[in-house]
Amino acid sequence: MKHTPIYIDNYDCLTPAGRGVDSVMRSLFAGRTELTSTEPIAQGSLPFSLHDTLQFLTSEKSLREHDPLTLMGVMVGRSLSSGLQNCSTTGLIVGSSRGPTQTLEKSFAEFSKGVCLKPSVSPTSTASGISSAIARDLKLGGPSFSLSAACSTGLYALLQGIGSLKAGLCDDMIVGGVEAANTDFTFEMLRSARVLNTVLNEDFPCRPGSDDRRGMVLSEGAALLHLTSEQSARSKASVIGWGAANESGTLTGVSENGEALAHAIHNALQVAGIAPDSVDLIVGHGAGTLKGDKAEAAAYRSVFGAEARPPLVWHKWCVGHMLGASAALSVMLAVEHLERQELSPHPYFADGQAMFAGKHLVSSKIALITSMGFGGSACALLVKKLS
Repeated sequence: MKHTPIYIDNYDCLTPAGRGVDSVMRSLFAGRTELTSTEPIAQGSLPFSLHDTLQFLTSEKSLREHDPLTLMGVMVGRSLSSGLQNCSTTGLIVGSSRGPTQTLEKSFAEFSKGVCLKPSVSPTSTASGISSAIARDLKLGGPSFSLSAACSTGLYALLQGIGSLKAGLCDDMIVGGVEAANTDFTFEMLRSARVLNTVLNEDFPCRPGSDDRRGMVLSEGAALLHLTSEQSARSKASVIGWGAANESGTLTGVSENGEALAHAIHNALQVAGIAPDSVDLIVGHGAGTLKGDKAEAAAYRSVFGAEARPPLVWHKWCVGHMLGASAALSVMLAVEHLERQELSPHPYFADGQAMFAGKHLVSSKIALITSMGFGGSACALLVKKLS
């Protein structure tokens, strides 16, 4: 059954490329990765200037004890607040894959040494502390909560935001994801799971879809979107379809045929009331892992056929895998690509290969965004350009 659309009114992000989605687009089209590949491990980090700004936020009494990822959420949330019509009826759903990692690890290390913990540890290390801090800072009165669905967190936040709007729980929603888990412990966990690229000194440490890909590159960042039920002069795009599915075949939830992702895509197409050949662009998950990329490709073949797949673009080669924030960033990039009618290049492919160079989009109305996460969570979202 076809549903009425939800509108994307505004968005903002923090990534290793800098502040705002324009910074990511500049790096993508310049063929420049923002990832480092030196000791101790390949990773993506926010620019020093953004870290300085986040540190300055701790001078505010209400934010003094908060985890860096919560500060990132507050910083991006404030940039969206100017577009809110009535804060008392605005809701918020902001999630994270790992949660307030740095606060948890630091607090547990102190506890292990017998240090008396601060009273603030409990509220600032709780997952819901992320959303409550942002809602409190923006003085929002609508429903507010955090969620976690591994690497699909960003899209699940959008799905829940759409559901909240359609249920009449609020007039508009701020949704998305934040992540700041570049710690030794997290790196070791991902290395042990054999999904992390641990090879140093590579020009492009993250290479989604490439035959010589070695694994994902962990990154930090934040990506939030403002959703509304009614179109306005500010609206950037409409969300016309959504779907989600889960599989439990393995511990990481990745099957060779990408069954859950294919199901989520079919679900999104059904909600939108369109056929697969109406999709003009795919902004893929593209983590750069051996099994994940293979499963993603299989899902696309299942839905679109071996030869008819729409143009595909990935962004994690440029800014890394921001875990819970990545899929929300993908939505922004999808809107930007539709607006430009251009695909950015993938410079780690050989010159002459189909994915190497950028591409003009003959049609640029509808984009599909996909995500896959540990535990088997898969999401798909369809956005449509308004003009």
